[in-house]
Amino acid sequence: AQYVEGCQLFIIGSMMYLALALFDVFEIVAEARLSNKDPPASQLMEQGLYVVGSVFFAVGTVLFTPPIDVTTAPADPSSKEILSVPWFGRTVTLQTSALPEPPDASIVAGDILFIIGSVLFTV
Repeated sequence: AQYVEGCQLFIIGSMMYLALALFDVFEIVAEARLSNKDPPASQLMEQGLYVVGSVFFAVGTVLFTPPIDVTTAPADPSSKEILSVPWFGRTVTLQTSALPEPPDASIVAGDILFIIGSVLFTV
């Protein structure tokens, strides 16, 4: 369940970054209008890459997230305890579990979009 929650947080973060990148594009265009100049193409291209990269990150994570309903997910009967270690007054337990996996095509598409998004952020 924490894996799915992590994916959902990453989607939210990607959407927030997308909103910030779009706002930055708006600022570049607004500043150019105030100075009666054309917006610098290099700045627009840079922000365009951030916008596209954010979309790819969000879509890639959506495709990569396994289809599981966290609120009604039953306990996994196949989970097995591997190790229990006392840690600062609490017991930390390591278990195996079989989370549902997304279809292979979805994983490949998610991986490709994530890689493309990463490349766009490095430019």
